[in-house]
Amino acid sequence: MVAGYNYIGAMAMPPPSNPFNPNPQFNPAASISPGTQFGTQFGAQQPTQGKRRWGIVIIGIVVATIGLITLVVGALAGFVEQTRSALDPEAEGRAPGSLTFDAKAETYIVSVQSERFGPSARSVANVDCTVTLANGSTVELDGGTQAIAEESGNIATVGSFDAVEGQTMIACNAPDDIRFFVDDESDVKRLGMIGVFVGVALLAIGAALILFGVFVRKKPVSA
Repeated sequence: MVAGYNYIGAMAMPPPSNPFNPNPQFNPAASISPGTQFGTQFGAQQPTQGKRRWGIVIIGIVVATIGLITLVVGALAGFVEQTRSALDPEAEGRAPGSLTFDAKAETYIVSVQSERFGPSARSVANVDCTVTLANGSTVELDGGTQAIAEESGNIATVGSFDAVEGQTMIACNAPDDIRFFVDDESDVKRLGMIGVFVGVALLAIGAALILFGVFVRKKPVSA
């Protein structure tokens, strides 16, 4: 009887109390949702990325668009003016050979025109000219080493020179028979060249702004 009483008494005794949790029916871990636990454990370890600089991206797109339009207009103006010069030049001749004309105190451009489209760039690289100015001084032009070369269709420049007013002779050498001509550098051609350079610069600036706005994010604001 004593043993039985002790067994029943042991079964009836309440479970021992937890000094760290005085309320055994309350489970702190169970009261926290899984999402809260995940955020507590891992949320602070993932840095928040800043926002992209969309304002700079939009500015870059606008600048690049203006640059593209300027480039196209400049190139088109240069093409039209170069075609006009080929149709109505100051003077023309055949290389190997020479031509003579009465020059003004202006800048002139010497160009060659091949019979077909395409080979003008290859042809102009083998063309060199000697310009004898009215004062007796000479200027050497080399189609393969000119600082700024222009080509449109079957027309390509050999070089440019600043003339002295008076009788001027241009003698050009070429491996094959080819037409060459000289004409003054008009304002349209000059503005077209400036437009090409400005357009290329604006395109580069616009592309740089777009890349900066996309890849260089703003620093996240601390809460």
